[in-house]
Amino acid sequence: MVAWESSNHLAAHLAREDFADLAKSYESVMASPYQMFHTNCTHDPSIAFESPYTMVYIIKSKVQEGEGSTNSGQLKSMAEKLVEDRSIDKRKGRLSEPTWGESAESPGTVIGIVGWESVEAVSETQLSTI
Repeated sequence: MVAWESSNHLAAHLAREDFADLAKSYESVMASPYQMFHTNCTHDPSIAFESPYTMVYIIKSKVQEGEGSTNSGQLKSMAEKLVEDRSIDKRKGRLSEPTWGESAESPGTVIGIVGWESVEAVSETQLSTI
């Protein structure tokens, strides 16, 4: 995971002459081609990244029958409700608010990030509400 200061900083990195060679070098250690997702999070994810355990979740919406579009509106609405649910703040071991954003590369794909004190703290919560 990389947190960029701005989309301009990311663009400059991707435009480097050696970026293609750098990306190709990863192939020798990966089981399958990598997917890269970029998102503007709903708020600063740095607390989640600084937590002892950072949970990243990727949710892909279903394609609607015959329309060729995703249910991204419904997916965004669900993510917003999770962030607004103040009862989640009382969960033992959660160190950051959930932050999320839709993938720039893959509309209908939401990337979420939450910081926790431990793997056990995550296991003790109801993951269906995160």
